[in-house]
This record gives sequence, C-alpha cells and structure tokens, in this order.
Amino acid sequence: MTFKDLSLKYKIGGSICLAVTIILVVYTFVIVSKTREISVHDAEQIAIEMANRYGNEVKGSMEKALDASLSTGAAFEAMIKNREIIDRKIVDEIQQAVVLSDDTFYGIQSCFEPNALDGRDAEFHATGDPMWEHMGGAYGNYWWRGTGGMEVVNLTKYDYPNTRDWYKAPRDKNAPNLTEPYYTEVAKTNMATIAVPVRENGKFIGIVGIDFTLDAFQDMVKDLKPMGTGRALIVSNKGVLVAHPDSNLMNKPVADVLSPELSGTIVNAIERGESFVGFMESPRTGQSNLIVFEPIKIRGTDTPWSIGIAIPSATIYEVADDFLYLSVLLTVLALAIVIVVVVLVARAITGPMVKSVAFAKEIASGNLSAELDIHQKDEVGVMASTLRKWEPSSGRLSVMSATSLTAWHPGRPRLPRHHRRFRREALNRPRPLRKCPQAWKRWHQTSARMRKTLPRHRVWQAVPQVRPRTAVPPYPKRLKPCGKSPTRSALSRK
Repeated sequence: MTFKDLSLKYKIGGSICLAVTIILVVYTFVIVSKTREISVHDAEQIAIEMANRYGNEVKGSMEKALDASLSTGAAFEAMIKNREIIDRKIVDEIQQAVVLSDDTFYGIQSCFEPNALDGRDAEFHATGDPMWEHMGGAYGNYWWRGTGGMEVVNLTKYDYPNTRDWYKAPRDKNAPNLTEPYYTEVAKTNMATIAVPVRENGKFIGIVGIDFTLDAFQDMVKDLKPMGTGRALIVSNKGVLVAHPDSNLMNKPVADVLSPELSGTIVNAIERGESFVGFMESPRTGQSNLIVFEPIKIRGTDTPWSIGIAIPSATIYEVADDFLYLSVLLTVLALAIVIVVVVLVARAITGPMVKSVAFAKEIASGNLSAELDIHQKDEVGVMASTLRKWEPSSGRLSVMSATSLTAWHPGRPRLPRHHRRFRREALNRPRPLRKCPQAWKRWHQTSARMRKTLPRHRVWQAVPQVRPRTAVPPYPKRLKPCGKSPTRSALSRK
C-alpha cells in the first residue's frame, strides 16, 4: 500500500507526528551536543586554572630556595673580593643561618674550586684535620638538619667536581639548575636541590645549593579534588612523579599512570615546558579522564617541572547527561501531547468527511432519501451543506445528479420512470423542441418537480455532449415535427 492509498487521518496524523519527532530529536541532539561541548570547555578551564594556581604555589616554594641560594652566593662573591678577611667559620655560620631560615630547607652546600674561596687550602690541609684532607683542603662543606641539631660534612671526599650533577650542571651551564627529585636515607624523605654558580669576575669558582623537601607538595596534591572527584600530580622535568595521591607511586615514571598511546607525547611536552590538554584512559582504573598539564618554570632554570590535573569524564558529562535525560523525557511528553492533539484534530476533520463519503455513495447507488447529519460552519460544513442539496427533501437536484443520470446505462440499476423520461428528453437538443408544438407542450407537461429542480438552460450546461451507450433518436417516436407552428388558441384547444 502506497502513501496515497492511506486514509486521510493517517496521512495527516502520521506526517505531523513524523515532522514533530524529527524536529524534537534534532533539537535534543543539537542541545545535548552543545551542552557536552560547554561542559568539556568549562572542565578544561577549571583544570587549567587550578593547575596554574597550585603550580604557582609550587613555583613559589622552590623559588624560595633559589632566592636563598642566589643571596648566599652573592654574599660569597662580595667576600671573595677581600679574601684576607674571609673566615671559614663565618662561612659555616652563614650557611647554618640560611638552612634554619625556612622549614622546607633541609641542607645547604657551598662547594668551591681549589683555593677559590680564601686561597688557604694548603694551610688547612696541612693541619691534618680529616675535614680538610681531600682535594688539597678545598672548602666544600654541607650543612643539614641532623637528629641532634645542625651537622656538617666536607663533600670534597666525594670528588664533587667530577661526580655530582648538582655541581657540574651549574658549572657547565653557568646558570641555576634544578635537579630531579631523589630519596635520601638520611632524611627519610624526598628532596630536590637547586644550585646556583658563584663567580669571580665572571669566572666560575663554585656553587651554592639548597636541598628542600617535597613533603609539602605531597600534602597539597592529596587535598586537591578538582570538581569533587579529580586528582592532581606533580612531575619533574624527566617525567618522575614528585607528588601523587598514591604515595606508593612517588619517584616512579609518570608513564606508569598514563595511557601508552599518550605517555610519550605528554613526557615530551613536560620536558619542553609545554602545556597539554586531552582525554585519555587510565591504565590503572580503565576510566576515561580529562588530563591537563601546565609547566612550572623556575626563574633562570631550563628544567621546568609540571603539575597535572585529571578529572573523570563521568564527572564532566554528569550535567550534560542529566540534561539529556530531561530532554528525552520532555521530548517524549511533547510527542505524546502532539499525538493526542493530532488524533483529535484528524478525527474532527476526517469524521465528517467519512460521513460525507458514505452519503455520496448512497446517492450514487440511487438512494436519494439518504441524509447527511453534519452541521458545521467551517470548510467541512460548507462541503456537507453542498452535498445535502442532493436530498429529495430539498426540492432541488444538483448538477452532479444530472450528470450521473446522463451516465446511466442498461448495466446499472434501472431508474424511476419519470427520471428515465426526463433523461431521454434532456438529451434532445432544444432547437427541434421549439419547432415542434407537441414536443414543446410535452416538455412543459414534464414533472413540475423536475422542471424546478433543473431549469432547461442548466441541463445543457451540465450534460456532456456525448451520446449514451444506447442510441437515442433525435426526436421521440411519438413526437415528430409537424412542420407548422400552431397558434396559441390551437395549443389551448389541444
């Protein structure tokens, strides 16, 4: 069955419901898609803002060690201009005061090239004191917070110019250097070192470095819960976890908590000091997350760290999903209301039309006593009013009735006698009727009801100029023209 063969109410109702459904579905899809895009954008902004804010806290904490190192190195550079007044005990006192100035400072090392501090290395080496027995008595003391107070050791015994990166990196780059995090058994904690070069007339003569603990960073990331369910982490320049909510992951590669597809890209971005924003699936939980990395650049260094913020996708899309459920519910309710309204309207339109079709079928079958009970003032009412003119009680016969009479043929039910006579006479042309007095009289003797129903000039407008199947002679056999036109008196006598 094709669409054109369907009932009118199904055409109207189905078309409207389909159109409304498409509109509502497309509208819901567009709105939900935009809502999800907005949710992702807002989550990215929240993650970036939090990464920058707490990254600045980490930066400020590390730059305190940098500033202290720079200040101590500047003091030594000033003292070196008058080496004869330099006292190594005073140098020790300065270092102890610097370590005690901040709780995050664990230790400080001031290590110089041979004879670069006071030019008295040989004098101290000759004393036989174990403190000065290495590197010809050079000064390389390291002061740290011990169990019983401040403790000291001379690092010359480790040949630091050749074995320690915290010394070689500032020397080779002639710039401050931030080391990778490391765990020390002495302090039982994770630390990092920031060291600055000490110069004399632009020439490198030693370094000043401060070791600072990373416990504060670990405490900070434990308390960070972006959007309620997210987490944070801090990563060194080489991709080592400095701080993570799971303390068991400390000092492990960050690739262990990243998806294999993105770990290389993220580690390279961290090493270059670049930002990263993207979605990935955690290899530990299998959960999709939005992950954001922002660099932590320490002034004067070229080894930036990075802070990462991870937010579960389920949290990001929670609002969008709630809106989706609400939109689907409202769409279903709206569609149900539309269906009810369309059904009622379709019934109001097609109900009278069905009655009209039934009435027309009754008339076509010859039942001129059929009735049409429709009383409305709209277009359907006008159509019903027109169809009611077919009823015999109205005293008129419509043009369509006359047409249907002309289309009668012997195969159809036989018409009443006066109808057949009227049809036979109506098919004759009017001109011969005027010439024949008997035919003219017979015409006027036709049923008054038929004559009133369809005047003569209307008959010739309605009846198609086609001969019926049964040939009808141009004149009835009983009504032949006489060739004369009788007078009025003659007609009256007959």
